[in-house]
Amino acid sequence: METIQTETAARPATKDGYKMQGIFRFALSIMVLWSHSLAKFFPEMSSVMAFLQLGNAAVSVFFVLSGFLMAQAVSRWYWERPLNFIMNRYVRIAPPLLVAAVVAIVAHIWAAKVGTLSLSLEEVPASGLTTENAIREVLAPLFPFNGLVGRILGLTSDNYYQFVRYSWAIFTEILFYWVLFGFAICARALKTVTLAATFFLLLCAGLSVLGILSTYPLLTAWIGLRIKNLPFAFHFQWTPHFLLGVLSYYCAQSKWLNAKLNVTLFAVILAAFFQIWLYGSHGGQSAIGLLITYGSTLILTILIMASETQEYRLKFFTIGRKHDRAIGDLSYPIYINQFSLALVVLSVISLTGINLIQSSLLFRLMLWIFFNVALVCVAFVLIAITDTITVSVRNKLRGATI
Repeated sequence: METIQTETAARPATKDGYKMQGIFRFALSIMVLWSHSLAKFFPEMSSVMAFLQLGNAAVSVFFVLSGFLMAQAVSRWYWERPLNFIMNRYVRIAPPLLVAAVVAIVAHIWAAKVGTLSLSLEEVPASGLTTENAIREVLAPLFPFNGLVGRILGLTSDNYYQFVRYSWAIFTEILFYWVLFGFAICARALKTVTLAATFFLLLCAGLSVLGILSTYPLLTAWIGLRIKNLPFAFHFQWTPHFLLGVLSYYCAQSKWLNAKLNVTLFAVILAAFFQIWLYGSHGGQSAIGLLITYGSTLILTILIMASETQEYRLKFFTIGRKHDRAIGDLSYPIYINQFSLALVVLSVISLTGINLIQSSLLFRLMLWIFFNVALVCVAFVLIAITDTITVSVRNKLRGATI
């Protein structure tokens, strides 16, 4: 890992290390979408979706992929400018999340007005639709400082409801960014990557244990209760997955010749599967389907990260880096807007007098396809709006155009 500091200088100008992972990120976001929405259109698929737990597997693999890509980004562009790294991540994350918050608030208010709020993918408490929660949702892009800002504004935590559902994974990502930022700062302060990496690994191990104990009180109920009250403890249980991605990058940089790194990576893989098993079996469920889905998706992730392919040649067209990146950029707005758009689509279906459950399989299939296409189109429009503002800023922070 000592080679990190010289990697940028040693890297050939014609090879920037880009991985063709955009289409894969898009596929992961679709897995999450289907895990939440498929049973609404096809109730007969409920047991299958519950067994596979596609969404849980996809989000976990997202963390692995993010760990790899963020470690690569810090190594290539931000090693001497860690502040630019964290600023770039907020410029990337915050604007789409703010737009999603506005969209979600409007969708909820409209559905409540027309009486279709109960049709949402998950239960929406009527007590959650308050001005205070709307303000709190608009402040969410400031995470983890949104709570402090909220308290300054006099907001309370009573009847807290997140309009942008499933955004917990975005907040988990942001916490990981801060941990990686701390690693870069520590390495510069100590002037040694090895010692900083040791601290980084110990910190990640501690965060993993903290997160697991906070969610699954393995020792005593007292320990679980006390840890559960610590800020962000729930998010830290996903640390092994992010660390798996980070270590995979550095193992690849050492061409898999660093025995200590390889052994550490193997231990982290075991920890990641252990966490997946705990999460999948929590509440008496079977984790077998999740373990299979996660394992197979993880293998595909590793193959993509190891590949040097820069384009996919098909019979009638070629998918290059530009197309791959554009497709991958849809994954984020799809993830954060899926609940809101599903609420709107299901509400419109109900208002037209259609009984979705009693409709024919072919008709439900057509509506489901329309829902998926509509969400992708909305994601395209929203990311185009935010990217128009943010791309130049991010390139400037990065010091390079990609």
